[in-house]
Order: sequence, then structure tokens, then C-alpha cells
Amino acid sequence: MKLKKYFVGLVAFAFLYGCVPPFEPSAADPQICSSYNEGDEEYKKFLCVGSDIKRSYNAYTTAEQAGNKESGNWCSSKKYGHTFVLVDSTEGYEEEQYALLLNQFFDEANVELVGPYDKVSILAIDGRGKQATELEPLMSECKPPSGKPTMWPHDSYVDSSTTDNRIKATYRRFSNKLVEAGEQFANLGDTTGEYSQLIEQVKELSRNNKLDFGSDYEYRKIVIFSDLMQFSDNIDLIASCRNKKKCVSYEDMKNQMNERLWENLKPSWGTKKPEVYVYYLQCRHDQGLDIGLLDIWQSYFDELGMKMTYDIETSCEDIEKKSKDPEV
Repeated sequence: MKLKKYFVGLVAFAFLYGCVPPFEPSAADPQICSSYNEGDEEYKKFLCVGSDIKRSYNAYTTAEQAGNKESGNWCSSKKYGHTFVLVDSTEGYEEEQYALLLNQFFDEANVELVGPYDKVSILAIDGRGKQATELEPLMSECKPPSGKPTMWPHDSYVDSSTTDNRIKATYRRFSNKLVEAGEQFANLGDTTGEYSQLIEQVKELSRNNKLDFGSDYEYRKIVIFSDLMQFSDNIDLIASCRNKKKCVSYEDMKNQMNERLWENLKPSWGTKKPEVYVYYLQCRHDQGLDIGLLDIWQSYFDELGMKMTYDIETSCEDIEKKSKDPEV
């Protein structure tokens, strides 16, 4: 009885003097992702990977960095997850394709599923000037708590060292950086590149320390937005997949190179391999999904021991008309 009175008194004291109960390391509310995992929204399932990992509340992020316009240091000392978005713009974009990019990658409901303190990086592969080894992300930031209720308890938790408004201001700056990154793709139009180094860029993710995509993260994800037409000095899929409308087999593609070169092009991920989600822009060259290009990439990621999931475009009619007649 005395213990109960002591506890009630302690809670009352905390309420009166503004003390906040300590935050226990927590994962996301499992109900939301469980619902997605039982459904057919594959991208949301993909985003839910890692939602079961408990993470602490990073008080330094919300208290010290909130209100600082120049700061992007919203990362926790513990590396939870990193999602790397590769946007292949080597063939330019139609309006419908850009809408797909915005609706999926940058949609607020999807971003909410990304865990607090996870890093989000966006890199444009434009095939103009810089090689895969030279490209740098348009943005690479850790996601701060949002300050509103979501499946993550971190988002609505406010400790005594900060305020709700400061947390929301921090999150607005993160959201603005996402929007600014997305807007850079809106101006590409029909701008095309001279090469498409997708396989080389995946290799760079595994070895370039500046990209911060190492195995010290609990989990890693790669999102690829592309027509998958690899075209580089190492591997050319244009000649068969686009020009002949029938891709070479995966084994024939590999055999076009010597074994040493192929092995050197393969990334090394360690024991915790990233998962891959591909938005396949198939409308221009593979509307029937029958030229074998998806098979090549599925075989490639299978060989690397990586799980690949994909989705396709649904607005092919307009894109087909525009590709045949620029006046349309």
C-alpha cells in the first residue's frame, strides 16, 4: 500500500513539475506493418523491413539540433537502417514517370514508415560526365522524429529538454530536403545520358565509404528507379534488349566478360545483405515484360544472395504515343 502511494505521488510530482518518464527502447507498433505484410502492397512491405528493431530515443537529435537550420546531423550513434535510392535518368522522364517517382519515393505516408534515425540517400544516375565512382548523393540525411503520432513511438515523444514545436521544425527541414531532391528530377524532361552504369553503381555502394552504406547498419535497402537498360564499357544490354527486343541470357551476358572482371564487378556486402526494390520503367522497351530484362536482373541479385522485389509502370499508352510522335 505504501509503495502504491509512493508511485502515485511520484507520477503526480512528474506531472506538476514537467518531468517526462524515460523513453524505453522501442520498435514500431507491429499492427500496421503486420497489416501491410498480409496485403499486396509490396513497397510498403519493403519499407516495413526493420520496423521490429528496438531503437532508443536520441535526445541529442531533437534537443540540440532542432532549430539549427544548417545542421543535418540527425543521426543516432547507433546505426539502424539506411535506404539508398538510385534514380536512373539516362533516358529522361515522361510526366507519368515523374509522377510515379514522387508518389512512391517521396509520398508522406511512405516516408512515415521509415524508422526514426534511419538514413535516406538519393543519387541520380544521369550518364552525363561523371562515372559511378564519382557520383555523390543529392541528399543523405538521417530522418528525425516527426512530432506527430505514427507507428513509431519516437515520433510523438517529447522529453523535457525540447518542445513539440522544435521537433516539428526539425522534421520540416528534413521533409524539405526530400522535396528539393525530388524537384531536381522534374526538370530532366527528355535529357538523355550517354551511358547507364547500374551494376557499377551497386558495386560502389558496397565499397565507397563516403556513401556510408556499410555492414555496420542493422539493415540496408536499395531502391532502383530505372528502365534497367545497363549500357557501359563493361556490360551492354542495349544491343540485345532494346535493339533486338530479346535480351541475351544472364549466362551469356556474363560470358562476354572474362571471369576476373565479372568477379571484380560484384559487390561484397558481408553477412547482412541489402534488400532491393526495383521500379521497372518498362513502357518504352518492354511493355509485355517478355524481352527477358527482368530475368537478367533477378538472376544477378539471386547470384549476390539479395532479395529483389519489383513493380512496373501502369501508364504505358501515353508514354508509347509520345515516344513514337514527339508532337503528341
